[in-house]
Amino acid sequence: MTTVYYFDQKRYGGTAAQQDIRDLLDLFDVAAVNRRVLAQAAESEFADYEDAVLHSAARTAGADGIVTRNTADFSAASLSVHTPTELLTILDHRRE
Repeated sequence: MTTVYYFDQKRYGGTAAQQDIRDLLDLFDVAAVNRRVLAQAAESEFADYEDAVLHSAARTAGADGIVTRNTADFSAASLSVHTPTELLTILDHRRE
């Protein structure tokens, strides 16, 4: 969410970015990162620890999948992995 806010506020301003964050929080749950998640990530098969933390947090939270611009980083994932464009397509189909 912090990265979304960063780019959003640069493009549209702080007020719009804050509203967009509120809108996203209404749509999605946010996975917690705690000691357990960090320890699981350290024991994972992921080459990159940051990616391992994201995956571990998503699994612990019971997420259906992960959204990332770089799906190749999540080749070790046990969850489905989607690009932002793929997520938008999935959401559009659910609205129909």
